[in-house]
Amino acid sequence: MRRLLKQRLLTVQPGLSPILLGGFGAMTIVAEDRPDVQVVLSGLGLGRIPEWVILDPTTNGYCFVRCDRLWEWGALVRAVTVRVPRDFAYLIQAYTRGRITTTGPIGRVQLTAFGRIRVEEIPTNSTAVLSTKGWWSSIKVGKTSGELSANTNGGSVQVEAAAPSSLTISPKGGNVDVHGDWDDRALWILGECWRETLRKST
Repeated sequence: MRRLLKQRLLTVQPGLSPILLGGFGAMTIVAEDRPDVQVVLSGLGLGRIPEWVILDPTTNGYCFVRCDRLWEWGALVRAVTVRVPRDFAYLIQAYTRGRITTTGPIGRVQLTAFGRIRVEEIPTNSTAVLSTKGWWSSIKVGKTSGELSANTNGGSVQVEAAAPSSLTISPKGGNVDVHGDWDDRALWILGECWRETLRKST
């Protein structure tokens, strides 16, 4: 009989910028109507781990959320979900060997994954730096009105442009697909790409 996954809920101290260190499980960042930053871990053996092992606040305004080495405490993390306020003003950094998905309008993020990255929306006056390190791991971004930098290691990049302030893409040989509305002066495609598709709305 398979063991059922358990959840562990933690709250990041207000006023701190979270740095998420994931393992191999999927990571999801959800922007929603809420007052605080909540971390939800799904896995096995999470209840026995002290909170200070997972949440590690610093004295310079950051809080490490350490999910990458919890196996040393006998735990298995299958998924990490981080729920943040829609108007969250602090930088969110995430590093994982799995994949990252965001839902809702995200503000300032710096996301690095070995798997794929999927971002639903980058609103106006927001900044997103996205990087995939795995071979051919792709990046797909929905409505983009803010500033975006997307970098892959041969993976494809697909962006729905909605008059972004800046759009920089470095695919290292992967495909590039940009569709929607953008100023030609805001779009930069760096290095080689296998196939470049630019489709402007009429």
